Amino acid sequence: MAIALPSFNLWLLNLKDTDFDDRRSEKLLETNNILIAPWQFCMGQDNNDSTDAIMQHLKDYFQTEGAPVPVGCDTEMARRMLFDLQVTTDLEREIWAENIQGGSSNRLPLKVEKVLVGTMGGLTRMFPNDSMAELTDAEKELLRDPWEQDYYERSLFSEYYTISVPYNAGRYAVGNGTDSGVLVQASKAIRLDKEIAPAVLAAYLKEEDFSNRWIDITTKCPWWNTTCDRSCADEDIFCYLLDNGGFIIGTNQDIYEPFVGSFFGLIEGDIMNEMLNKTVFQKIESYDYQASCPKLEDKQTTAAGRSIHLPSLSFPEALTLNWWATKASWGFVQYTLYDLLFSSWSSTTVDAQENENAEENVSCIKLEKQFFFGPEPHHTDAIECTRNCSREWRTSKVPGTNLMLVVVEADCGYCPNMVVQQAPERVDGPDPCEAVKNPRYRKRPEYCYASHPDENHKTCGGGSCISMSVTTLVCHLVSFYVVMKILKVV
Repeated sequence: MAIALPSFNLWLLNLKDTDFDDRRSEKLLETNNILIAPWQFCMGQDNNDSTDAIMQHLKDYFQTEGAPVPVGCDTEMARRMLFDLQVTTDLEREIWAENIQGGSSNRLPLKVEKVLVGTMGGLTRMFPNDSMAELTDAEKELLRDPWEQDYYERSLFSEYYTISVPYNAGRYAVGNGTDSGVLVQASKAIRLDKEIAPAVLAAYLKEEDFSNRWIDITTKCPWWNTTCDRSCADEDIFCYLLDNGGFIIGTNQDIYEPFVGSFFGLIEGDIMNEMLNKTVFQKIESYDYQASCPKLEDKQTTAAGRSIHLPSLSFPEALTLNWWATKASWGFVQYTLYDLLFSSWSSTTVDAQENENAEENVSCIKLEKQFFFGPEPHHTDAIECTRNCSREWRTSKVPGTNLMLVVVEADCGYCPNMVVQQAPERVDGPDPCEAVKNPRYRKRPEYCYASHPDENHKTCGGGSCISMSVTTLVCHLVSFYVVMKILKVV
């Protein structure tokens, strides 16, 4: 077993000597616009406790921190939570109230609908305060653990602003574009000295405002300080903002607005295929051997009969009392020993079989495709179609973000209009003999952590021993001995 650690967060904030205001600490825990991850902060707390229950445990801990018998809580986790509460409260007062709320027209070029902060200590806070009340209980539960959020993980592994929209499978009909109320998410990790990343900040913008802003930027040519001759404001030019996975973040075409959040290859497969050939994008294919697929009834049923085991029986012996007593005693002993040794195993097997029969899906193999930026993000080319038809296209990476601007000429009507799929597809799987010839590259960690001072090696392998009640075993052996004695007498 090995653990691979990222290059960031190898250092942690030292909060042992930090002084906190007890009165302010108790007040901070009374706010209603925060969520706390379902982690084990204190003794006697369940992992599925609500945010209010965890806050009450932390209140009791801080009130009795200096007492002879304080409430049992993890000191490091509790103080980290208190630190996050104080810092994000200052963020609410100094950033949100002064720069965003009520003053976006003067201070920010885009209107920010809400801001979300997720911390390494397990705190999630949302601004403004009433935005948390708009969420359902199920939505709040999904947001509680910041470590499990896509915005948090993606931003930690990126030095740029990460722009994203909700995933869209691309099943909407072209032409029904309306204001869907989609929010564009822009997130970035907050980094301190020594690559410490204590939190991730995410801002939410309306997709319509976001599109109007970046389209307006394309109309200006800063190197000449004049208006450009051609821009994404022209209807005969198709402009797309793609993220580093090839998904559409924005477009200037109203008919393609319903496809925001879907894969670019679904609507511009010809251009996507050309970008793959020109290494503007690259693709990695892998197999998921533990995927789940719908049942195929015609392949899952069979008409073969099951084999039946018929035990041999000697009728003359079956007429004697000794034969019946021997079989009964041996059956009793076998059943008892089996129940002692494999009771939990057998019950688990039965439950698994029942669940398998109840499920509608079966295990299968799926081919997964991952797209990412290639070594040539800036490219100009054209695809040649039939009847002297061609479409010129250009790409350019947006600095400081995970976005790429793709500009394409309008469809001339004689191009193949192929579709490039990104969604996983059910396949039979690769040839094992061919797959072993090209193993996947695995990057080794920079350091090897072979041991830990708190590790107790004496407990290793303890799960391989099966313990049973000695008294129960002795009673069964005595019963077996008595039965055998009775049989000899008979």
